[in-house]
Amino acid sequence: MRTRQRLGAVVALFGLAVLGACSDDGSADPERGSSVGPDQAATSSEQTSGATPGEPETSGFPNLLEPSEEIRIGRHRYVSACQLLPLDAVRAVLGEVRTADDGIYETSWDRSPQRARNGLAWTEDDAECTWRNGLRDTRSVTIRLKQAAGADATEQRAIYDRLPYDVVDAWRRWKKVPSTAPAAALAFQEQLRTGVSTYRELAKEFGLSGPDPDGIVVPTETGLGGTFVFAGNEGNVTWQLEADGWPGQGERASDPTFLAAGGALVAALRERLQDPDLDQSPAPTILGERDLLGNTPLLEPCALFDRTAFRRGTGLSQNGRTERSIAPSRPDLPDELGRRDPAAGCDRLYEADRGPKRGGNALHRSLGSSGSLRLDVRLVYLPTEEQAKQFYRGVDPGPKLRTDADAAHLWTSSGTIVARVGNYGVFFGTQALVSCDSPRLAGKPCDQVEDLPVDRAIAVRAFNATVKNLRAQAAERAPSF
Repeated sequence: MRTRQRLGAVVALFGLAVLGACSDDGSADPERGSSVGPDQAATSSEQTSGATPGEPETSGFPNLLEPSEEIRIGRHRYVSACQLLPLDAVRAVLGEVRTADDGIYETSWDRSPQRARNGLAWTEDDAECTWRNGLRDTRSVTIRLKQAAGADATEQRAIYDRLPYDVVDAWRRWKKVPSTAPAAALAFQEQLRTGVSTYRELAKEFGLSGPDPDGIVVPTETGLGGTFVFAGNEGNVTWQLEADGWPGQGERASDPTFLAAGGALVAALRERLQDPDLDQSPAPTILGERDLLGNTPLLEPCALFDRTAFRRGTGLSQNGRTERSIAPSRPDLPDELGRRDPAAGCDRLYEADRGPKRGGNALHRSLGSSGSLRLDVRLVYLPTEEQAKQFYRGVDPGPKLRTDADAAHLWTSSGTIVARVGNYGVFFGTQALVSCDSPRLAGKPCDQVEDLPVDRAIAVRAFNATVKNLRAQAAERAPSF
């Protein structure tokens, strides 16, 4: 039986709690007070926006992460998942995606991936984008991409191997849609029927012969009400589209209105895949109409913790994916729903098997042949400096650290730097996953990879470089900062 690799990628989740501002207890230490645990959330500051009712909306915020050059996956142009299915396209079909405390999660590339150490181009590289609201109904729309790099990426067998394996089972759900369904639902049902027929023909010969699968669209995963998953292929890109938790739609497993919505999203996705000039930027940093919270600029964490900051801390050039998370401000939510201060995060990865085969610095060698290094920053935006101080006082205390921040200490349980810089709460974490051939594990038991601590000096150097960028960009955007 042939092995199938499921479509998917790692979603960048908030590993650290996003906490609201806590009350000042008048402690003698101006940056310390009563504490709460990292998994507890306090209510947000009362002031959550500098906007006043009736002010005109503003738009045209700059693209803070536009790539400096075209990104390619091997021989093919890279596709940004969040640009392939932008928020406006999701809203047009399924209504408002109220990005609240769960917001956006994204896995993307900001440069062309490096080749593997064996000199061959990476077989496939993933990109993922999730638009999610987790406060009331856990609604989400996710697009996952596998982008093949090699010369055979568009060949019949290569496409067939990248398709999901549960197509026939999933078709049993959608073929039940009655003939009285709306025309849009029936049109998409016929498209799926054609796709399943093509898939069955390919399956007879394991993709070695049969109809051309390029442009195929098929159902995958049977799912229940409020959920659909469809997949397809265009050239070197295999995609999977999933919507979940949409009340009032898909209450029956084969709800025709939900099928029609899925067809509209698939059509929008496929149309953008044909655009040779599709923007390769990640999702926008600012989703709302304004780029300030009180007097605090909403900065992009990946522009603060940039590739230069990563290299200054580690001595390594980032060669892995970049993962982002954005939780926009939602001042309209009642406190009982856990209204929180807006926050954003950026993870940068280094993968040993994309690095040099021989040599490299001590940190690279310590990872072993297939280990990885992750550094991440989380920003919490507060409207005023006093509220930022209150926020910092509300985080579990730990040993103080000498850094370039206004105040900083260590979460001893995780090794995370917790800090305040002006009107921002900042969390900075590190993680090293080392493979069993790492010199750090010599003579020790190992099960594939081991999670080992990272030298604190590495984290502090990268953190200080990030703080320097934060102060400069905040001053540029708000001179009074």
